[in-house]
Amino acid sequence: MSKPVIFSLRPEPDSLEDAAFLHATGLTAFALPMMSIQPEQGGLKAAFADILARPQAELVCTSKQAARFLSKADSSLKDRRVWCVGNGTKQVLADAAFCDLVTAGGNAISLIEKITASHRNNRQRDGQHYLWLCGADIAVDIQAGLAGAPCSVTRHILYKAVPNIDKSADFQEAIAAGQMIAVCAMSERSLQLFLDWLAMHYPDFPAADIRVFVPSPALVATANKLGLNASAPPEISRLALLEHIRNWAEAGQS
Repeated sequence: MSKPVIFSLRPEPDSLEDAAFLHATGLTAFALPMMSIQPEQGGLKAAFADILARPQAELVCTSKQAARFLSKADSSLKDRRVWCVGNGTKQVLADAAFCDLVTAGGNAISLIEKITASHRNNRQRDGQHYLWLCGADIAVDIQAGLAGAPCSVTRHILYKAVPNIDKSADFQEAIAAGQMIAVCAMSERSLQLFLDWLAMHYPDFPAADIRVFVPSPALVATANKLGLNASAPPEISRLALLEHIRNWAEAGQS
């Protein structure tokens, strides 16, 4: 059986990082971003002004993209506590010299649980205000999730994700060569956009023949409802997902 070709559907630079990681393990992998990231007009300026106006507020980052925007902050803000959705978000901010970083388990639900637990374990934190930095499209509403906790949340939208409809020469070559095609995605929207993209450019290619890798059982269920053949690693993280793909490829794509 020929080696598979794996495409990461995440926005750049994440898709490029995924492809580089898989390529380093000996696999053929390419970036195929289903979305491009565009700054929300005035969003970053408003967020930074609010951060400066609320010196006691703590920050919440629910994506690496939001962390990349926050990393541009002045050094005076880098001692502010930031609640990070996962290790990837934390690393972006650590590289930018932020020093008070709290990490959740790689998804927004675990982040809500961690923040809620911080109030339950320390009542002096009651009344804490959070500034939530995120994109226009969200899977989980942090404001709603923390509504029962003794705190308040202001949301700042820093960017929006715009669908990418460009054709891919790498995808075309994989189809022409008859190679097994696999994709990895981190969100339901990426999967839906991929199906739309596939129908636009390759309407005769069966989506069910594409192996799909996602980070969680919940997203597996979503992918299956969309008619996709999906699987997830036992642990919810980007690294676990990429290792899962590598193991699958090395096992002969069974």
